[in-house]
Amino acid sequence: MPIGNGELFDQRAWIPSEELRQRIRAKWGLEEAVIQGNGPADIFQIPGAKGTLGFISQMSECFCDRCNRMRLSADGWLRPCLLNESEQINLKAALRSHTSTAILRQQVEHLLQRKPDINFKMREMGSDSGTYGRTMSQIGG
Repeated sequence: MPIGNGELFDQRAWIPSEELRQRIRAKWGLEEAVIQGNGPADIFQIPGAKGTLGFISQMSECFCDRCNRMRLSADGWLRPCLLNESEQINLKAALRSHTSTAILRQQVEHLLQRKPDINFKMREMGSDSGTYGRTMSQIGG
């Protein structure tokens, strides 16, 4: 994902999910799975296979309308959307300063209530300055 290092993706150094699905379908067959996941992945199955394939297609297909994920970064920030740095909670600092569970619960609930707006209206904003301050690997992905 081009978070904080978009120049790596200028020459389309990625393959759209639909193209991957077409390649798999042509070689082994591919159909939508009967099971549904609990997240933003589109789930498929190769006929006769025991497992399933999940595609989370951030680069080629928007899945924001069904995203139910939050991200806890490697350094303790809780983010409602991976693509947005402007609304986060510093859980590490809050826990180290002995912030009460009630206050933390209230902050997390507020973030969850804001998630739909963040997913749709603010997903391309990055940070308050409009650029990402950290790369995907620095966030913890």
